[in-house]
Order: sequence, then C-alpha cells, then structure tokens
Amino acid sequence: MPSNAEIFLVQTFAVVCLPYLVWRLLPWRPMVPLVVVQIAVGLTLGPSVLGGLGTGWWESIFGTQATAQLEGLARLAVLLFAFLTGLHLDGEEVRRGAPSIAGIAVASMAASLAAGLGLGLWLADWGPGLAGAGDRWTFAYAVAVCTAVTALPVLAVIVGNLGLTGSPLGRLALGVAAATDAALWVMLAALLAQAGGGHGLPWPVVAAVAVAHLAAILLVVRPLAGKVLGHPGLPMEAQVVMAAALMVASALVSESVGLHSIVGAFVAGLAFPREAAERIIRTFEPATITLLMPYFFLNAGLHTSMAFGLEEMAIALGATAATILGKMGGGAVAARWLGFGWRDALALGALLQTKGLMEIVVLTALLQSGLITSTAFNGLLLMALLTTLLAQPLARLALGRHAPVLAGAKQGQSPSLPQRT
Repeated sequence: MPSNAEIFLVQTFAVVCLPYLVWRLLPWRPMVPLVVVQIAVGLTLGPSVLGGLGTGWWESIFGTQATAQLEGLARLAVLLFAFLTGLHLDGEEVRRGAPSIAGIAVASMAASLAAGLGLGLWLADWGPGLAGAGDRWTFAYAVAVCTAVTALPVLAVIVGNLGLTGSPLGRLALGVAAATDAALWVMLAALLAQAGGGHGLPWPVVAAVAVAHLAAILLVVRPLAGKVLGHPGLPMEAQVVMAAALMVASALVSESVGLHSIVGAFVAGLAFPREAAERIIRTFEPATITLLMPYFFLNAGLHTSMAFGLEEMAIALGATAATILGKMGGGAVAARWLGFGWRDALALGALLQTKGLMEIVVLTALLQSGLITSTAFNGLLLMALLTTLLAQPLARLALGRHAPVLAGAKQGQSPSLPQRT
C-alpha cells in the first residue's frame, strides 16, 4: 500500500505534468488551449473513465479517501482564480474604450442571455428533473448566465495564439471580456443570493450585505490599499500576504451570508490599484493557472459522473447553439453597427464565446448551491469545452487571410480602445 506522500506525488504528476505533456504532444496544439486539456485530463482521471475500469490502483490513488487531501488545494485554486479575475479588471481602461466596448458587451450579453433563458425554460419543461432546488425560472436564469460567460484569462491566450496581442481587435476583445466578466459576477451573486446559499437567509438580506461589502471594498479598502501598497519600501512578500489576507477575509464574508466564497474572492481583486494589481498578477497567476487549477479540475472530475445520455447531449448542443448565436451573433451585429467590417466583427464574436476556466467555476458554484443538477452540469460542461475549442478556429476562419485590423468607426475614426492586454 503506497504512503500518503507517494499518493500525493503521483496525483500531482497526473494533474499538473500530464496535461501539459499531452498538450505539447498534440499536433494541433496551436488550436487547443491548455485549459481544455487540463479539464479533459481531470475528467478522465475521475470515476466515469479510469474509475469505471474497476481497477484497484485507481481506488488507491484517486479514490475518495486518497483524494480527501486535495479538497483544500482545489478550494484555494478556485479562490485564487476568482481573485485574479478581479485583479485583471481595469475599470478605467474599459471606460476609455467606451462606447465600443460597452455597446458590444451589452449586445453580446443580452443576446446570449435571451437565448440561454429560452433554452433554460424549454429544458425545465422538457426535463423537470433538471431544475435542481429552484423553480423553472431560476434554472433558466442559471442556464442563461452560463451561456453569457466569456473567460478573460483564456481569451487572452487565444488572442496571443492568433497574433492579435496589441492589435485593435485583440484589445477590443479583451475589453469586452473584462466588461462581461464584471457583469457576470454581479449576475452570479444575485442568483446565489436568491437561492440563499443554503443558509436560510432571505435574499434581500443577502443582497444588502453583498452591496455593502462591495461598497466597503471600493470606497474604503481600495483607497487604503493604494496608500499602503504605494509605499516604496514595502517588500513584495508583505504585498503578497496582504493580498492573500484580503482575499480570504472577503471570501469569508460572502460565504458566511450565503453567497459562494468565490464571489468574495473576486470582489477582493477589485480593491487593488492598477500598478499593485499588475505586480500581484505576475506573482500569483502562473502558479495558479498551471499548478493549482489542475487540482480543481481533478476534484471536479472526481465528483462528476460523465454519463452523456439524451438529456446531457440535448443540454450541450442547445447551450452551444445558444452561446454561438448570442455571443457570435450579438457581438458581430453590434460591432458591424458600430462601423466595423464583417470579417473583424465575426472574428470578435467568435472570440467572445470562449468559456474556459470561468465556466467551470460558475458551474461548480451553481451545482454546489443546488441550482442545477449533475445532469445539467455535465451538459453545460461539455458546452464549455466545445465553445472554447471552437473560438479560435472560428475566429481564424472569419479573418481568413486578411490582416486582423479593425475597420474605423462610421465617421472614419478609429474607436477608442483599451491599451493593456
């Protein structure tokens, strides 16, 4: 019988090194983001694939008792990812990119929310057992939120793969994704507040605490953080400890009132001024994405029964169609209306359907809150993989051989776009 240390080391190699090795060996690697391989490996290591073989070694390495020690790492990983998402958002740059960013973000989100809401209502009537603990409208809203997700970190990788980093098209896509991420967390918080998170508190109370929490972060903590972190003599390790302490405290507040802890972690990321946020991102992000998030994928895979029957496939195909229709259709039409060429508009819409890590985090929160069932989780998880895989090929197809440069606005002027990628 292997020792706990040996089991942990095997698990670490399987979830951290194996996905990267597989990804590097793929002949079509430039078309497949690493996160897709990480998610796929995490699911493969779960009970539905390797566990289904009935071998004793799987139980000793990835069984319930063997993986209990990974719960803490998985929880820390998802908190850090939500925190980094908040750090990535730069409200000033999003404002400088208005109205292009605002118009396209609103159009793509409205279209994908409408498509997802219609799909959710149909699914709730077609399969009554899919709705989880809420009613059909709550379930439909949850599906709509899932179709509206755009994952900023994974999108940044795809933009780089396409050679669009620093281009107007790449900056616009990242700006729209940042605005979408901000709106997504508000919608997710509202959904979890309505559900009560299992704490039994009325949703108006939860919503009031959430608003007060956000106000305290933006109006009190952020100015103080700017003064403290701007001190030239403050060592980097002190900044890291301060960032971690604020993340944990904010997550604890949101968890204690019935919201998921990831909402609090995201809000904590908004407390840091731009320069300090960039330093913390450089410190936290590489280890979080490549070293810690794979534990979260494994933990999700071990708790997921990947049984793809009729209901799962209907959800996956319907949600994929709703996402493409909403994100690619809504985003492209809005960009074209603002005066951009059809090639760039369609490429932008294709990029906005990227789901990646963000979708998995949202799905996990919805599943843990009882707002969706495991069947719905499986179908929407497959949708997340499909749309993330399709984003880059569809964008490349839309661009063709043309240079990835946005057309000017209707008056012949280039739109004001954010500069940071």
